Amino acid sequence: MKHLVKIYEDNFSMLERFITSTLLRFNNRPLEQQDIDSMFKLFTALELLYTTDKNLVQTSPNLERNGEMKAEHVGVKREYLLYNKKGTKRQDFSEGNDIVIKPPYISSTTGHLCVTVIQKREEDYIFLDFELEKLLKRFGLYDSHKAFEHFIKFFYALISISLLGVAIFLSGYGVYTFAENFSNPSMEAMFKPVVALTLGLAIFDLGKTIFEQEVLSSDNYNETFKPKTLINFTVSIIIALMIEALLMVFKISINNYHDLIYSLYLIIGSSLLFITFSTFYYLYKKSKRL
Repeated sequence: MKHLVKIYEDNFSMLERFITSTLLRFNNRPLEQQDIDSMFKLFTALELLYTTDKNLVQTSPNLERNGEMKAEHVGVKREYLLYNKKGTKRQDFSEGNDIVIKPPYISSTTGHLCVTVIQKREEDYIFLDFELEKLLKRFGLYDSHKAFEHFIKFFYALISISLLGVAIFLSGYGVYTFAENFSNPSMEAMFKPVVALTLGLAIFDLGKTIFEQEVLSSDNYNETFKPKTLINFTVSIIIALMIEALLMVFKISINNYHDLIYSLYLIIGSSLLFITFSTFYYLYKKSKRL
């Protein structure tokens, strides 16, 4: 749902102009059935509407698009809809505006993500609930492809589960190698399990991140670049390279000091990667704050 709210906020001015200009076609006379039919025809995203008196007490039943009229809400005081998140009353109407558009929320009546539009008239108020997804589709701002989205989730699930399987295999191999050499331990014998466990950790973290963001997440906003996936994977790789560099230093120091230059190359490469990652992370956090 976050992606719908983001698209709505980015295009709020255009949507506000459309809703406001359309509502102003109706004068201040009491709503008749032909006016209600016209509203449902003009606003394809309109789910329901109702009216209140000057004291914001609902005077009409909920009039839904399918023609149903639910009278159980008659007499309910709707003053709370004029309050903002901090609990202070909005001053929009007192500033000369006759139409107020509330932020998106989950409707308790329909269960859909919607926005409520309130029009102040001479004798009453009109409340209109718009389904946000249909409102965005009306202007071509959002298209949903359920079948393709399910296919994408299935593909990501397959890949991430395969990565998790590889990570579990590497971890199991590392534990097995460690147990196999436990009776006759040596410095060189410990390299294999450490490398296997480190790689298993990096691959497991990558598979877990992909599964969380692409399969479990309900946010279907199509964002090509996802920094969190890159950050988690890069951190795991940097840790693995640093451990590998440390192990190389120990291993070469036992056998041949002349080969220490190669471990130095690995340490320098890991340091450059760490510096590059730190710069990227700093700029990413700065952009998020802005």
